[in-house]
Amino acid sequence: MDAELRKALKLNLILPIFTVGFLCLLSNPIYSQKNRMSVFHDNNGNCGYKNAKGEILLKPGLFDFCFSDSSEFFVSVAGKNGKIYAINYNTDTLFEIYKIDNGPDYISDGLFRFINIDKIGYSNFKGEIVIPAKFQCAFPFKNQKAKVSFYCQKSEFSEYKVPFSDSWFFIDKNGKRVD
Repeated sequence: MDAELRKALKLNLILPIFTVGFLCLLSNPIYSQKNRMSVFHDNNGNCGYKNAKGEILLKPGLFDFCFSDSSEFFVSVAGKNGKIYAINYNTDTLFEIYKIDNGPDYISDGLFRFINIDKIGYSNFKGEIVIPAKFQCAFPFKNQKAKVSFYCQKSEFSEYKVPFSDSWFFIDKNGKRVD
């Protein structure tokens, strides 16, 4: 095989492999962060958020605390009123996040709780509402189901409020009642 033929074969093999590898690298979320928000702090220690270009999306001082370091879908912030909010890349407030242990609710089985007009529902990690807010009390999902109630009372126990109900039932991740 002559040198020119070997060179042509190498180019025909290397170029497609390199192109596919480069395209995979660009499509990787680590490299495509145009919609990513990252926290920053001003000289007074107030937190805010910038986009990948360094443009300020949420000015420092609007919130008491920024829970999220960075996110592609939404960030969790503590408002001046003590409530925790999910705010998306367009700086829209999505909803109030259920507060647990002085911070935002934890994601459990892919969902976390949010509040709307004193009712509890469930959202996914993208900030999409999966189960509308309709429960007075609701526990996190565990093993693909959550314990909820339309009617309950909350009693103070130390620094916590403990929910009590005579009408608990379980729901699946679609909000359907299950046994």
